[in-house]
Amino acid sequence: MRNRSITTLFTWILIGLTGPLTGQLTVNDQVTPEEMATIISGNNVEILNPTVTGEEGAYGLFTADVDSFQLGEGVILTTGRITNALGPNDTESKSTAYVGANGDPKLDIISGYSTRDACKLEFDIIPAGDSITFEFSFASEEYSEYVCTNFNDVFGFFISGPGIVGDPGLSGAQNIALIPGTNDPVTINDVNGGNPNQGSACPPVNPQFFTFNPLSPIAEIQYDGWTKNLIAIADGLIPCETYHLELIIADATDRLWDSGVFIEKIQSNNVIVEVETQGGNSVMYEGCNDAVISFCLENPSPTDVDVVYFLQGSAVNGTDYQLIDDPDPAFEHMITIPAGDLCAFLDITTIEDGVDEGMEFIDVIVENPLCENILLDSLRTFINDSLEVYISGDDMLCLGESTTLSLDSGGTSFVWSASPDVTFDPDNTSTEVTVTPTQTTNVMINTTIAFCTAEEELLVQVSDMSLDFDVTGITCEDVCNGAIDMTINNGIPPYNITWNGNPAPEDLTDLCAGTYQVRVIDAAGCEIFDEVTVGLAPPIEVVISPSEYVGGFNVSCNGATDGFIDVAIVGGTAPFDTTYTSGPDNMGAGPVTVSIVDANGCTAETTITLSEPDVLSAVITDLQSVTCFGEETGSATIQCTGGSGNCASVTWFDGATPVNSGLTYSEAPAGTYTVQLVDENNCTGSIIVEIPEPAADLEGIIVDQVDVACNGENTGSVEVAGQGGTIAVGSDYQYLWDDNGSTSPIRTGLSAGTYVVTITDDNGCFVEFPVVIQQPSPLEVSIAVENDIQCEGQSCGNALAIGSGGTPGTPSYTYEWETVPAGLSPDFPQFSPAASFCEPGQYSVTVTDANDCKVDTIIDITIISPEITATFDITDVLCAGDSTGAIDATVSGGIGPFTFLWQGGNCNQGTYSTEDISNVCAGLWCVTITDTEGCTLDTCLVINEPPELNYFFEMEPTLCADNCSGSIDFTPVGGTPPYNYTWFGPVFPIDTSSTAFDGLDTLSTDQDLTDLCKGQYLIILSDSLDCTFERRITVTAPEDLLILTDSVSDYNGFEVSCPDACDGFIYITATGGTVDPAYDYEFTWFEQSIGFTSQGMGAGFDDLTDLCASEDTVGYEIIIVDDNECIQNEFFVMEEP
Repeated sequence: MRNRSITTLFTWILIGLTGPLTGQLTVNDQVTPEEMATIISGNNVEILNPTVTGEEGAYGLFTADVDSFQLGEGVILTTGRITNALGPNDTESKSTAYVGANGDPKLDIISGYSTRDACKLEFDIIPAGDSITFEFSFASEEYSEYVCTNFNDVFGFFISGPGIVGDPGLSGAQNIALIPGTNDPVTINDVNGGNPNQGSACPPVNPQFFTFNPLSPIAEIQYDGWTKNLIAIADGLIPCETYHLELIIADATDRLWDSGVFIEKIQSNNVIVEVETQGGNSVMYEGCNDAVISFCLENPSPTDVDVVYFLQGSAVNGTDYQLIDDPDPAFEHMITIPAGDLCAFLDITTIEDGVDEGMEFIDVIVENPLCENILLDSLRTFINDSLEVYISGDDMLCLGESTTLSLDSGGTSFVWSASPDVTFDPDNTSTEVTVTPTQTTNVMINTTIAFCTAEEELLVQVSDMSLDFDVTGITCEDVCNGAIDMTINNGIPPYNITWNGNPAPEDLTDLCAGTYQVRVIDAAGCEIFDEVTVGLAPPIEVVISPSEYVGGFNVSCNGATDGFIDVAIVGGTAPFDTTYTSGPDNMGAGPVTVSIVDANGCTAETTITLSEPDVLSAVITDLQSVTCFGEETGSATIQCTGGSGNCASVTWFDGATPVNSGLTYSEAPAGTYTVQLVDENNCTGSIIVEIPEPAADLEGIIVDQVDVACNGENTGSVEVAGQGGTIAVGSDYQYLWDDNGSTSPIRTGLSAGTYVVTITDDNGCFVEFPVVIQQPSPLEVSIAVENDIQCEGQSCGNALAIGSGGTPGTPSYTYEWETVPAGLSPDFPQFSPAASFCEPGQYSVTVTDANDCKVDTIIDITIISPEITATFDITDVLCAGDSTGAIDATVSGGIGPFTFLWQGGNCNQGTYSTEDISNVCAGLWCVTITDTEGCTLDTCLVINEPPELNYFFEMEPTLCADNCSGSIDFTPVGGTPPYNYTWFGPVFPIDTSSTAFDGLDTLSTDQDLTDLCKGQYLIILSDSLDCTFERRITVTAPEDLLILTDSVSDYNGFEVSCPDACDGFIYITATGGTVDPAYDYEFTWFEQSIGFTSQGMGAGFDDLTDLCASEDTVGYEIIIVDDNECIQNEFFVMEEP
C-alpha cells in the first residue's frame, strides 16, 4: 500500500508540473470544495474535509499571467462574483450585493464593524513540517476612493489547533494575514497608495506592498488595486498534527464595491532533494559521468535526521548503476543528515554495460519520517548509454561561400578541426562556427564531459565547375546530323542541365546548325552558363535566267505561253541531277522549280515565278459631265493600264460608229462610249466610258410654309429647296431672294405677300420660284356682363368676356383673367369667359386664339358694403354657476343700422337681440350682426367662470370610543385661491337638520383639524371672490369597549360555598373596541388586597376559577386592552359564608 501511494503522488506531481498554462486572468466558479482544496495543496501538506460558506459565484479557481500581478494560480474568494475580477478595468465601483447574506463574527472582531456577504473556505490541514506558508493578494474596488474611511472590506486567515495561541476574542484562532514584521492585519487603510481625493490628509501606508490599477480598456483585472509580496506564515506547528484553517473575506458596513482575495498553494517546510553530475549537467553517461544526490534541510537540526527514501524508475538499481542497499523499488533506504549539517550525500555510480538501452531515469522519492504517506520531495534524474555529438549545417558550397556549423551534444567542452585546414570563426572551441573552405574539406568535432568523449565529422564539398565541349558539324544544309559531347569538371553531382532553356541530357545528337545555350546547376546549387555553335558545309546554289519582253515581263501578253528559262549551278559536288517542274521552253506565267542533287546526295532547290502583264485596259483620269441638262459640254480623258504599259493606238466608238481617237474626247454630249486599245507588244483591250449629265431639269419646291399667325404680325415663314440640276455630295443649291437679297432657303419674320427666290445649282444653272404668304382677320374681345362686390369678404363680383376674329380653335378661344396689379384676389388667375372677383380692384382678361394670338381688356370692380368688424369687452362670471357675465359690443364697417342675434351660454338663457348682453351665465356665446345690405358678421366668444368650489378630505376616526384622537385632513379644489376656512362642531349624536349647528361658536379657522372627538363637523369654505361652499363631515369612533359578565359563582348569595373553600369562579366576555379577528383582547387579572395593594395574577386568559375568599382579599379586578390600547376594567368581590 505504501508503494502504491508513493507512485500515485509522484504521478500527480508530474501531471501538475506539465499541466497547461493560460494567459491573462481566467476564473472558474463551477468547482467543488474538494477541487479548491486540491489546487492549493502544495508540498508536504494534506488537506481534509474542505467546505465553502458563501453565495454561488462568489468563489472558485483562478489562473493569471499578468505582468503586474505576482500570483499564478489558486483559489479566489470574493464579496461579490469572481467574474467581476475579469478585466478590463472599466469602472471604479463594480459590485454584486447579496441581500440577506451574513457576515462573519471573526471579521467583525478584527475590523470593528459589522460585516456582510461573507465568503469562507475552511478545511483541516496536516503539515509535514513545523510551519505552513502561502502567498496571497488582496484586491478591491474600494482602492483608492475609500482609503482613510470606515468603508474597508476585510479578510483574514485563521488557524487553530495544537499549540496555537489564539488572538483575543477569536475562540482560540490566530489571524496569519498580517503585514510583514508586524501583528497588524492587512486592510485597505493599512496597505495602500494613499487617497488622491484627500491629498496630504491621507498619505500612502506601506506602499511597498501595494499595486495601483488605473481605469484602462486594456487592463486584465477589474479591481482598482491589490497587495503584493505578502506571505501568510504559521510557524511553531507540530508536524503531522491536524490543524483547522479558515480563509474568509466579507464586505464591511455595506454590501457595495467588490473585493477579492487570491490564495496560492499552501506548503510546509521539507527535505529538498537535488542532483549534480560530475560534468555539471542534468544527464549521467554510463561509465564516465556519475552523479551525487543531496538530501538537504532548510535549516540545520540539532540532532541527526534520518531520511527515508525510495529508488525507483526505469534504470535498475544494481544493473544500470552500482547497487545501493537493495534493488527492490519498494525497499526503504535511509540516509542520515548529521546534527548541525544541512545535507547528506548519496553517490550514483553508473555501470557501462555496452547495451543500447536508450535514455533511462532514476526516481528518488523522500518519505516523511514524521507523517506516514506524506512525501517531502521527489527527484528524477537520467542515465544515457554514451555521450553523443551531432553536426548540423550546409555540407555543399559554391566556391567562395561560407557555412555555419552547429552541434547538438551533452558535452561541455568542444574542439573543431579540419582537413585540409580552414579558419573557424569565432574560434575552434565554440558550439557554433563559420568556415569558408576553398576545396572539399573534412570538418571534425571532439567533445568531452567529465570522463566522457565523443567525435563526429562532416564532409563539406566545394563546387568549382567548368565545362568542355567536343562538336560534330553538319554535312548538308537542312540536314540535322550534328552532335555536342559536353564534359562537366569539378562540380557536385547530380546536375540539373538545360539546353536552350529546356531540360536535356548532358550530350546532344541529331542537331541542326545553330548556336546552343547550356545552363548547369549542381547539387550545391552552383550554376554555370555557356554557348556552343554547330557548323554547316558550303551549300549548293541554283541560278535561273528567264526570257524578257517590253515592259520587263517574262511572257509577252496576259495568258500567252511564249516564255523560257536558262539554268546555272554554283557550289556542291558534281555530277548533278537536274529536275524542272515545267519548261524550260513555251512556258506560261507562273512558278517554276529547279531541283539539284549533287554527288554527296545534298540537294538544292530554287523557285522563280515567270511574270506576265496585267490585262490591257485603261482608267479614266478626267471626266467632265454635261453642265446643264441637254447641253454638249462634257469631256473625258483616259490612261492605259496593264499590257506593256503604253498604248500604241486608242479609238472611241458610240455604238458601232467611231467618234474620236486619242486619249481625250472633248465637247461631247452625254452618253456611253466604247474605247478600243492596242499596246507595244500588240496586245489588245477595251474600256467603257460614260459621260453623264444632270438627271433632271432644275426646279424649286416648298419644303415648309407657315402663314402669318396673327393679323398684322411678321410671323410668316417659308423653307424652299431646289431639286434636279447638279449638286455634289456635301454641297447645296444657292438661293437669292428678290426682296432683301437673302441667300438662305429659309425665311422668317415675313408679313403677308408674294416673294420670289432664284435657285442655282453647282453648275450655275438657275430657276426663279415665287412664294405667297397668307394672314387671318384681326382678333377682338368685348365685355358682355360686369357686376360689383355686394358684401366685402362675403360675396364676389363677376364679369363675362366674348372673343371674335383671329383663328378660332377647339374651343374657339381661351380666356385668362388676372388682377391689375396682380395679387388682389387669391382665386386668380381664372380660365373661362365668365369670372368672379372677391376683392375690389382692376382686372384684365386675355383672349387667345388657336394661333396663340392674344388680345386683352381691363375692368374695375368696387365694393358696395365694406366688411363688418366688431370689438367686444367681456366680463367673466365671478362664481361658478352664477349669471354675472356680460359682453359689450362695438361695430364698425358695413352699412347701418345693424341687427343682432345672441345665443349660447351654459344655462339655456335663450336669445338676445340687443347690441350688448348682461347678467348671463358662463359659456360660449355666438352673435350674428347684419347690416342694411344683408351683409353679416358671425363670431363666438367665451365668458369664463372659475372652477367649481369643492374639496377632498381624509378622516381618521378616534382610537377609542371616549377619547379625542380623530382628525380631518381637508383639501380644497376649484374656486379662486386663497381660501378661508370656518369650522363648527362637534354635534353628537348626529343631527341632520339645518339648525344642528345654530348657536355654536367657531371651532377653528385652520385648514386641517386634529385631536377631534367623535361627532359631526361643519366647514364653511370661501375663496378670494367670496364664493362660498359648506359641507358636513362625520368623525367616527369604535364601539364602546365593554366587559360582559357571563357568569359569577353564586352559592346562596355567596361567591364561595364554604369558609376557606376555593371554589369561586368568574367568567367574562369582552366586546367593542378594536381587535384583529385573528387574535383577541389582552386580559390582565389583579388580586386586590386590604390596603388596596394589587397583586398580578396573570395575563392572556379571560376566566378565573378556584378562587378563594380570605380575610386579606377584597376582590378581583380584570383589565382589558384592545389593539388601540383602549382600556376597560371591572371589579369583582368574593365573599364566603
